[in-house]
Amino acid sequence: MTIPAGAIVRLLPAAANRDSGKYPDGERFDIDRNTDGHLGFGHGVHSCLGAPLARLEVLVTVKLLAEKLGSLAVDPNRPIEYVRGNNLTNSGPEHLHVTLEQFDA
Repeated sequence: MTIPAGAIVRLLPAAANRDSGKYPDGERFDIDRNTDGHLGFGHGVHSCLGAPLARLEVLVTVKLLAEKLGSLAVDPNRPIEYVRGNNLTNSGPEHLHVTLEQFDA
């Protein structure tokens, strides 16, 4: 694709890792997908300094939740409430209600 001179180009980070040309069935959520080369924390000299801490925080949180919860699911009785920003980069869920069940030990 050729971008015409003077065209406005917008970076939409939320779309960066949904390229079906790079990832098989890129539009489908696949928690087991190999994401080598994804753009979530930048790349090269622009990589996020906080990425290792963020990954550690997620790992610890998921492990704790897995130890304590029997189930975690989106609450089907409460709709997802979205915030609509002034552009495509700052829109998304404002409230995502879930149901939790304690793990029976």
